[in-house]
Amino acid sequence: MKKLSTLFAAIALIASGLLFSCGQGNINYNDDVVNLFDKYTTDFNTYTAVIDNEGGDIEQKKTALKGLEKVTDSCTTEMNKMKPTEEGKEFHQSVIDVYSGVKSQLIPAYNNLLSVENPEANVDAYNKAITDYNTAFDKIDNLVNKAITEQSKFASKVNMQIKN
Repeated sequence: MKKLSTLFAAIALIASGLLFSCGQGNINYNDDVVNLFDKYTTDFNTYTAVIDNEGGDIEQKKTALKGLEKVTDSCTTEMNKMKPTEEGKEFHQSVIDVYSGVKSQLIPAYNNLLSVENPEANVDAYNKAITDYNTAFDKIDNLVNKAITEQSKFASKVNMQIKN
C-alpha cells in the first residue's frame, strides 16, 4: 500500500508562503489557502497514520477515517467560502479538487480496504481493495501536482515568488 503521508509531505510548495506581490488581496488569499491546507496536511497525516497502521484496531481505523472525512468536508466548505482574486481562480479550484478527490476517491478506497474481513483468507478481495486504493492514491497525487502547478501560475500572474 502506498503512503499518502509522503505525498502530503511532498506538497511543501503549496504550503509555502509567497515573498512579495503587487496586491495585498493576492497575498491574503494565498495565505488563507496555504494555512488551511497546512492544517489539513497535519490532520490528514494524523488520521492516515492510524488507518495505515498494520495490525491496528479496526474500530480506531474507522474512527480515524470518519475524522478524515469530517476534516476534508470542513476544508472544502472553507474553500467554498473564500473568494479568490481573478488571477487565483484556477489555483482555488485545483485545491478544491484535491479535497474533492480525497472525499470521492481516497475515503471510499480506504473504506473498502477496511471492510475486507480477514485479508489472509480473502486474498482476492484484499488485493482488489489495495488496487483501488493505489488507483485513488495516483489520482490524488495528480490532483496535488496540478494544485502545485496552478499555485505557480497564480504566483507568476500576480508577480509573486514562492518561497522554497
